[in-house]
Amino acid sequence: MENQFQAIGMLIGDLRKGRNLLTEGIVEELRDNFREILMQLGYAWYQKVEWLDYLLDFHIAEAERLRTFVVHEEGRDYPSLRAVLYEELTLLITRLNMLVNGEEGLEWKELM
Repeated sequence: MENQFQAIGMLIGDLRKGRNLLTEGIVEELRDNFREILMQLGYAWYQKVEWLDYLLDFHIAEAERLRTFVVHEEGRDYPSLRAVLYEELTLLITRLNMLVNGEEGLEWKELM
């Protein structure tokens, strides 16, 4: 499984270090990365792969860890980019928790 968290983590690292970023198209690319994470996890969930518990736990923990680095900080650069990251990470955590907790009657399309 490809790990889109690597690209997201690198972006967050650049934000934390105050690097100048080219932001054209970055929001769309971020949303695509998060959508791809969900699609990959959704496929694993649907296929009931043997290592599903580990996979979901890992992605929840990683999303929570990354989210701690993008909480809105007054006076920081790229506040809209930080807001998108925080929002997408929060949505991912919510959706993954739904998968882990086995919500009754859960349909994958509801998570998208």
